[in-house]
Amino acid sequence: MTNPKHDGVSIDDRVPADVELCAIGLSFSLAAGKNLSRTWQRELRTESESRIRIGVTRERLEVGFSPPLLIDAQWPAMNMQLGGVHFDFSTSRATATLGSIRGPTEGLVDFSEDAKKEVCALITSGIADTAMQRSGYDPMTDPNIVSTLEAIAANFQKRPSSGSSGVDYGDFADPRIDVKMSTTAAFEHVEESAGLSVPKGTVVDVSMTGRGNLATILARRSTAEKVTAARMESVTIASDGISVIVKDKPVACLDRIRIDRGGTVTLEQMRLEGVVGEAAGIESLFRVVASAMQLGACGADLGAGITLAAHSPDALATIVPDIVRGKIEATLTEGVKQLVHTHRFAIPEVDLQEIFLG
Repeated sequence: MTNPKHDGVSIDDRVPADVELCAIGLSFSLAAGKNLSRTWQRELRTESESRIRIGVTRERLEVGFSPPLLIDAQWPAMNMQLGGVHFDFSTSRATATLGSIRGPTEGLVDFSEDAKKEVCALITSGIADTAMQRSGYDPMTDPNIVSTLEAIAANFQKRPSSGSSGVDYGDFADPRIDVKMSTTAAFEHVEESAGLSVPKGTVVDVSMTGRGNLATILARRSTAEKVTAARMESVTIASDGISVIVKDKPVACLDRIRIDRGGTVTLEQMRLEGVVGEAAGIESLFRVVASAMQLGACGADLGAGITLAAHSPDALATIVPDIVRGKIEATLTEGVKQLVHTHRFAIPEVDLQEIFLG
């Protein structure tokens, strides 16, 4: 049943004015050998552990399987792989990513076009008679998005069974929420001549990873209980536009940041710039020469030694970047804890401090 607190307000209305939401996705992992649907004609199953994702952009609904699911067809039909299906809001048409597997033991007759039509018809029937079927629909501006999703779920529940399944809600594990957004205004936060800078138009990918499963999440009633059941472990932020600035000059780009439960920040990928970057380059040069001299002492040619040392993992600069990395991580960790504490109730019914700081 629709929650009146959630209907009447679009997703766009809920996000800050200086951010534009581009895409939202929810995915779960499914173990190898799980049979999603079985009939006398075919089986739809995972060959290896697969991640099943449902997401929306402003242009379409997406259902994806990575790696693809196997359609084990009754011989002489060829076996197939299903990578996903999407429904385009501008054309109200579904398109499936599906292809036959060719090989001496994979079958003789190609039924992939028929399979594509069947998959697309399934998605189209689920969307029928809902707001999502309207040409030009935008899920981010739908003021009744909860009702729309409930109507789609009801459509799928009304469909006759198309075979037996060996999968239940408890098999869908490791929930992950992914969000893609773009900044509509520049952001800068500086204290004591140092801080962060994010220019306008920067695309930011946020991924929240948990350790729960779909059964425990659905068993909870409130939003807060569902979030707790997801057992969120970390948040990863990826972007090429987040810069650390010192005295108005960029010193590093934070390409990928992970925030673990408890608020600890880890820089998974960063690029040094300016004076700090130059220092790292000089240090690398000294390391290469030193390694080459050590090889030379063992009888190797000095020129060959430099070539070998330059391609060795040990030639990578570590001391200067690690000093910078450590200071940035410590500063960001404290900043994240303060931010979460200040905005702990920013999401209705959810205590962010309880979820992320424990």
